[in-house]
Amino acid sequence: MNCPTCKGELRVTHTFSVGEAAQTRDYKCVECGKKTTSVTFLVPDRDTIGAAREMATKIKDGKVKVVNQ
Repeated sequence: MNCPTCKGELRVTHTFSVGEAAQTRDYKCVECGKKTTSVTFLVPDRDTIGAAREMATKIKDGKVKVVNQ
């Protein structure tokens, strides 16, 4: 992933597990110093080919919402 501010490289600074199916990561941009966080969830029963693309499409279509603060 690239920095949302300057498009520089993001480096992981911390990783935290949230149970068996989720993880958070803190990042810091090597160019501008911007700090950001990602959240990863494992979605069960997604054994079909193209499941990741399907989830990306649902996020883009607003069926699964990503909320920016």
